[in-house]
Amino acid sequence: MKSSDIIFKLFDKTNKKILFLILGSFFFISSAFGAASNTPDISISPTSVSISEGTASVTLTVTLSEAGNKGSIEVDYTDNCNASSGSVTIAKGNTSATISIDTSTLTAPTSCTVTLDSANGNTGQNVGTISPDTSTITVTSSTSSDSDLKITKTGSAEVVTVNRWFYYTIDVKNEGTDTATNVEVVDTLPTEITEVDEVLTNQDSDTVWTCDANTTTSPITVTCLHDDSNISSGETHSIILYVRAPLESGTIENDVTVTNQTDTNSTTVSSSAHEVTTITNDVDNAENLCYSVEPTTDADCLKRGNFYYGNGCTTLVTISDNNESNQSLEDLVVTKMYAPELDRGIATTSVGTIRSTGATSGGPSPIAITEYTSYTEGYVVDVGNSLANDANFTLTDVNSYNNGNKMYGIALYADYNISITNTAGDTGNEHHSGRIYACGGGGEGGIEITTSADVIDTPIGTSATLAGYYNSSTDTSNNGTNIKYIKTMVASDQAREIEGVHLDLGGFATTYEFNGTSYSDYVVIPYLTDDSCTVVFENIIDPNTNEQLVIEIPEGSYSATGTMIVPSYVMDAVRMQLIFVDPNGLSVEGQQCLANSSTTGNFARLAQCVNSEVQYKTAFGQDAWDRCGLDSGKPCIPANHGDADEYDPTYDPAIDHIYNNELGCYLCTFNIRPVCSSDNFAIRPRKFDVNITDKVTILTAGKPESLFFRAPDDNNVTPVTDYNETQDSSFVVDLDINDSTKACEKMSITMTPSVAFVNGEHQDDFTFDDVGDINMSIHEINGSEFALIDWDDTNDSERFIEEYNATFRVIPDRFDINASLKDHNTNDHFTYLHDINRYENDSNYSMGAELNVTIKAVGADGNVTHNYIETCYAKDTNLALGLTGTTITYPGTTQALSFFLYYNPEEDDGTADSGESNVSLTASGNTITLNRLDINNTKASFTSQTAPDENGTTNILYKMNFDRNMSLVVDPFRITVSDINITEVNVTDFSGTGTLVPNQYVVKGQTGTLTDQNATFYFGRAKPSKYFYEDITTDWTYTPITATVYCDSLVNCSNFGINILLAGTDERNWYIVRGHNANIGDGNVTIQIGATLIEPEGTATSSTDQAINGFTRSSGDANVLIISNGVRGDVNVSRGSSPLPPLTVPLELVTENDVTGILPFTNRWLIYTKDPNGILILPNPFYKVRFITESKWTGEGKTGYVIDTNASYKKSKRLDW
Repeated sequence: MKSSDIIFKLFDKTNKKILFLILGSFFFISSAFGAASNTPDISISPTSVSISEGTASVTLTVTLSEAGNKGSIEVDYTDNCNASSGSVTIAKGNTSATISIDTSTLTAPTSCTVTLDSANGNTGQNVGTISPDTSTITVTSSTSSDSDLKITKTGSAEVVTVNRWFYYTIDVKNEGTDTATNVEVVDTLPTEITEVDEVLTNQDSDTVWTCDANTTTSPITVTCLHDDSNISSGETHSIILYVRAPLESGTIENDVTVTNQTDTNSTTVSSSAHEVTTITNDVDNAENLCYSVEPTTDADCLKRGNFYYGNGCTTLVTISDNNESNQSLEDLVVTKMYAPELDRGIATTSVGTIRSTGATSGGPSPIAITEYTSYTEGYVVDVGNSLANDANFTLTDVNSYNNGNKMYGIALYADYNISITNTAGDTGNEHHSGRIYACGGGGEGGIEITTSADVIDTPIGTSATLAGYYNSSTDTSNNGTNIKYIKTMVASDQAREIEGVHLDLGGFATTYEFNGTSYSDYVVIPYLTDDSCTVVFENIIDPNTNEQLVIEIPEGSYSATGTMIVPSYVMDAVRMQLIFVDPNGLSVEGQQCLANSSTTGNFARLAQCVNSEVQYKTAFGQDAWDRCGLDSGKPCIPANHGDADEYDPTYDPAIDHIYNNELGCYLCTFNIRPVCSSDNFAIRPRKFDVNITDKVTILTAGKPESLFFRAPDDNNVTPVTDYNETQDSSFVVDLDINDSTKACEKMSITMTPSVAFVNGEHQDDFTFDDVGDINMSIHEINGSEFALIDWDDTNDSERFIEEYNATFRVIPDRFDINASLKDHNTNDHFTYLHDINRYENDSNYSMGAELNVTIKAVGADGNVTHNYIETCYAKDTNLALGLTGTTITYPGTTQALSFFLYYNPEEDDGTADSGESNVSLTASGNTITLNRLDINNTKASFTSQTAPDENGTTNILYKMNFDRNMSLVVDPFRITVSDINITEVNVTDFSGTGTLVPNQYVVKGQTGTLTDQNATFYFGRAKPSKYFYEDITTDWTYTPITATVYCDSLVNCSNFGINILLAGTDERNWYIVRGHNANIGDGNVTIQIGATLIEPEGTATSSTDQAINGFTRSSGDANVLIISNGVRGDVNVSRGSSPLPPLTVPLELVTENDVTGILPFTNRWLIYTKDPNGILILPNPFYKVRFITESKWTGEGKTGYVIDTNASYKKSKRLDW
């Protein structure tokens, strides 16, 4: 209130109120001066709060905007965090109350709201508005978002032999939620280690690592840098560090650390690892020696296994040094061991001396060899250093026999040292102890090994030709006639055929010929091992019996076929280890045991011959009993019925699990010197698969979509174990637009994260960065495929994992829209009504309001999808303009406007009417009410942009107007656009039948609430100041032209920018458009001299030199540009020199029908006719001027206004506009 305001103060005694009268307005103020209005607003605070997961509760405050409430206020609220509701009371006189929200069960990441619904006052208390009415609670993870690197380290073996190469596996895992960057691993090796194989380390480690060993210092440090400088959350990247063991026995300790050089947010919990390795010089074998038994025809000698027995039998056994390293054996002691039941005769040696404690010189000595406790006596030969490199010596044995109890058991054992030297020249020692085996093959006790076996894919049967192919195979490739190969297998294949082959000890395929007394087939028993045949994986199962596969080769055949179930896991390189049973290598008792056995039941395939220890030893010897009756889970004792006891202390799960079946005793008995298949092979998944339905699935760009990538086994359902490949290592995921008719910015889109299989599956939320009809192809990389090891024997179609192909669609999440609406005349904010779609040449759609719409097709992440262009994926769209209650009125009952018109220049292809469209309007009486206007686009309007970053965005400048009928006036009206919605239309699926996609896959968008986006429409008209200028006595006169607008007096014209006080004309409801400006395209009036002049006698003659603004009919038309205040006052008409007055000069409007080419004409929106049908019947003439000769009477002068030359003759005149 200004100081100059006049205040009247009255006192109301009854109500104790002071009444102020200020400029005619009354305000009541309580007698408690300064008190509240007693209608407080209500709000909630805070409007947003962030808490950690596990927070028990959140307190929110409900507050009044002012104090002094005379009654309590009860506020109702909805707790969306707990799906409940409640109320809180603000007591009388208080200004706030609190709400406690239970958040203890909320998990991250999530958010929820608490909303105030309503408020009610008691004791007459009023309540205002509730704003803000909502509080949002956001729950975040309570864990750190840092990267958290964990490092672990394990040696390839707990015990390593001196001077042997071994490796450490170093795993670096990011257990945090952020990516770890600039990762470095430093391994400080024990001082005892002096050699690192840097080449092999970098070759076998994950390709992301580069390791460098600094061998110039002691201890050696190995630094491994992560090539791409980061490890994503959850990923593990491994280093395989190869080192050589020291020369001395003992323990070595190794420490390794991992750091992040520049990531200050990263913590390094578990950032170091420690590994202890035992180094030993004890080697549990006598691999540098072998033996051979000289054949004999002595009738006193009976061969059982590899050795001869008999009273009076003399046998020669040669022990040979087969040490390929050319290292001399030192301190050599060889023991010929005997089973307890044998009678031991006399032994002599060609080298060294035999220890003897018996009465007879050369007799056996008690022995105590820990590994072979069943052998209690034997001949111990001290050879010392007497055996030269690659030399041999002979043991002669006389009268070793079983004395009728048929117990057989002779074996050879050795103990010796070998000097070793490392690359630095330092020396050390290896101590070897173990069994000596037959040269060229294995053998023991009562089982002699004179043959071997193999497994391949090609059936040989009885074919000598195919056997020749096997024997001539130079390698395991599938080239030429080579057949010594095993092709790639598919996990869980239920009927994979393999071929067991009978070989001699030289490795050549030969027919099986039985030479015993009790016939049995030659048997090959395969089980799965690693590529080196050192790690036993599992039994190979026969699908017909669901037991261990046993391949039986009949007499006269080279091979036989077996059917196997391929294991359910995958391996990139495996072999089959083979136990083979050759009846010719058994004693008579052993042959009989097999011949009389059953394939099922207790001791399957061995039957009653193993029901006692004595019978078993008689058939198969002491070594077999030691291995299978006393060790390996004891599968051959009667109580175990042929199945190894996994709870027995002797059971080693790493190697004895192949005996956990009813054939366990049978397998164990003949598992003497198993051989490896010639070829290795891979077991691969059947195919790649994803839960995407071909030509059905529709996903959203930028939105995490739950996808399940699988590498299933042969049943196409179950993901395979141990398939742990990552994208771009052995396989790729191509996401391409293969339609050759499309031109897209991105013909290949990107999916994140990358696919990383763990046990054949990867289920995650994946996002796609752009849109289109995408072909997903998952296929292996040629040269890096999982089964690469089989490149030389398996064709691509069998070796490669079956490719996955599916077409699916990725669509934008929404349209983001920005829009503005402006009038044609932006200075004075109006647009003339004009049928923009009717007249081809009328200023190129210029007279229309402009709706400028920018539309972006975006993903759920807010990024523009650049493939949303007409040449790639964009669809037709419709716009819906939401209006704020627009009412159009007009006089009379004939509907004045029938169509809303719009023009889209993006759709104008140069043909007639292209880009134009309309929407019908419905009237009620003389009123049209508009709440919505639709714009239906006939094409996508997302053109390919020069700048690729602009693709996926379109800007359309629509022209908008209504179908003006030149004879039906309309009151001014304004359309106010409150919001704009856009939706795709006619989006079809993949079927090609025109079937529309479900509505949920139709992309939509809206602007939200718009403000100040409006356009005002005028029914305009060009009007002469007078229709008839009478009795002009001068040679010329001014005839002003005005631009006017219709506005019924009942309409509040000032709301539409019309000043009724300053802009009135001589016609009711018509007002001058003071802002009309022809220079900005508001329209012009073109006038020509009429063709016929009217003379006083009423005759007519052609015009000659009469002119308007200097233009005669023959010289051209006058273009009247109204540019100021809606009036052009200097339009002059001259009578010319002939004919002489009196005469009347008609002035005619020039329309576009009167001109050819691009010439001035009167714009249609300024023409008004009174023909009810809207047919262009122009005012004829538009106006006219009558010239007379001078006389003493009142006339009109050159100004066009009334003049008085003789008051006695003055006519009554009024000023016209």
